[in-house]
Amino acid sequence: MAIQAGGTSSAYLVFGDNANYDAGRIQYNNSNNQMSFWTADTKHMSITSDGNVGIGETNPDTLLHIK
Repeated sequence: MAIQAGGTSSAYLVFGDNANYDAGRIQYNNSNNQMSFWTADTKHMSITSDGNVGIGETNPDTLLHIK
């Protein structure tokens, strides 16, 4: 399976139901090479292009940044 988008846009894998079609998702942002994980319509975890992981932090600046 391949999910692709243009060089400056995002590609998504979306999870939901009839009432909320995109409540959960995995997003890859091509403009900054960052992957994000969403539940309940809120971004909860991000992985930056240099491998930093943020939990509750959208722009982690250390290897593991928990907020």
